[in-house]
Amino acid sequence: MDYRPLGAYRTLLASLVVMQHVNHIAPVGWTVHHFASGTLSVLAFFSLSGFVITEAAEKLYRGRPVAFLINRALRLGPQYLLALAVSMLTVWACSTLAPHYFPSALIHGSPSEMFSVTNVIKNILSIIPGIKAEHPFVPYAWALRVEAIFYFILAGGILISARRPTLGIIGISGGCAALFGMFLAGKAPSMMQNVPYFAFGAVLYWTIRSPSIGRHMILAALFVLSLWTCVTVTLPETFSLAFDPAERLVHVSLFSILLLMPWWLASLPVSPRVAVLDRRIGDLSFPLYLQHFAVIVAVHAALPASYFTVAVVFAASGVLAVIADRVVETPLRLLRDRIRGRALDAAGSPMPMQRLRSSA
Repeated sequence: MDYRPLGAYRTLLASLVVMQHVNHIAPVGWTVHHFASGTLSVLAFFSLSGFVITEAAEKLYRGRPVAFLINRALRLGPQYLLALAVSMLTVWACSTLAPHYFPSALIHGSPSEMFSVTNVIKNILSIIPGIKAEHPFVPYAWALRVEAIFYFILAGGILISARRPTLGIIGISGGCAALFGMFLAGKAPSMMQNVPYFAFGAVLYWTIRSPSIGRHMILAALFVLSLWTCVTVTLPETFSLAFDPAERLVHVSLFSILLLMPWWLASLPVSPRVAVLDRRIGDLSFPLYLQHFAVIVAVHAALPASYFTVAVVFAASGVLAVIADRVVETPLRLLRDRIRGRALDAAGSPMPMQRLRSSA
């Protein structure tokens, strides 16, 4: 399983999310959020997740759905709980030092509503599909719920594929198609609109692994379906803005580039030194995505809207992401390696656990 240099790409996606969200503290005339860079990046991240997790399921978790789910829970849960704690502390500090600040454009509830027992419990459980806090401390947890649904579907495929590989693939494909069809018919939750993005990434993996005319045709169809869903469903649901044709062209162009970049990057050979750097940059993507909301809340309460404030948000979010990675991921990596059954070497490529023990 060779290293795929997708780390810097992941952090680029997270940075584009921050770029969209800084419109809350940007000066008058800031229109970058019209390009929907953050929304498009989250959708591209779903596709990337479909690619990466499908490869991991096929190569590392064959016949081990429980290990797969435990490892994904260790990936999502601790980072989310840290982000939740940081955000709660930030909101509490802002509400104490500047009581007039709440409700605001970022925090819609009053301090009493935000810190009610029910709301706090729902926030803790918000990465579980079906649970949503009325007043979220980390609004972007919705994407984790979508990821979790995909993990459960894939775990079912791993379980079935242990004895009937073909049946597992058919089951996942048919189930995803049915869920998306039910969404279009208004009989499934709106988060099922994200099925084409995950499906595109999963089929992209199989196309790169074993190219065929049939797989290329399916990939092309999913690419078109993803663009259509993005433009006609996801963006209108996310924004209340009326986009002009030029902005629509930007959306389609940017999303196409973001969707197709992993096709090139996944097969790009890199030196061990570049692989190490790419992996370290990529390690910051998830904490950057989760932690930047707390930074924006603090900065929004303390500083006036300006380009300097935008720069402060990016810098502080980057520092907080580094700290979060060190605090959460570093202690958990060995445990996740053991559950995975393989350790990751310096370049992020799997190596047998025997080598890990011999080098410990």
